[in-house]
Parts: sequence; C-alpha cells; structure tokens
Amino acid sequence: MSIFEVGKVSEKEVQWIRDSIARFGVNERTATFLLDVNNLLSGHVPPSFHDVFLDSLTTFVLDEQKVITPDRWSWLKGNLLKDDVIDGVERELLGRLRDAARGMPDEMRSFGS
Repeated sequence: MSIFEVGKVSEKEVQWIRDSIARFGVNERTATFLLDVNNLLSGHVPPSFHDVFLDSLTTFVLDEQKVITPDRWSWLKGNLLKDDVIDGVERELLGRLRDAARGMPDEMRSFGS
C-alpha cells in the first residue's frame, strides 16, 4: 500500500517483490498488483521493476503448453487498458508473449502494436 501512497517504487521494494515472487510464485493477485503499479506509477519505477514485471507476467499469462487462453487474454487486456494507455513496458510484454506463445487469440496478434 505504501507504494501507492508515496507514488514511487524503491529498489528495496522491487527486491521485496522479487523475493516474494521467488518464494510464493505468481498468482492472479500478484499479477494484477504488478499491472496496477505500472499503470499508476508509470515513469516512477526503477528499471529493475520492469524486469520483475516482464518475467512475472510472462510466467503468469502463458500456460504450461505456452498457450495464451482466451480467458487469460481477456484478463490481461482488461488490466492493460485500465489506464487507457499501452506504455513501453506493456508493449514489450506483449511482444515477449507473442514471441514465446505457441498459440494465442487472434486479437492478441496485433493488439498494442
């Protein structure tokens, strides 16, 4: 909560996020938190946050067969559009997902490009 109150993310907080994800994994709540931090604090996060953001969301969105299901795509799209802007790190996430996925909904192929 303090991240949102202060309006920025410190390196210490990024390390705490990284450690928590390493210990407990990424679930929908964690993934939503990362997207919310990026949406609300875009431009006020250290570069190390982008690494956690990209790695964690890629892991969460791709299923075991490296497929992005329609449900997972709908969830991701809704979260990306909460602030009506697809920023650079979100475009990078979409590109990374497209490159890694063996299958995805057709809409995702060009979304945010």
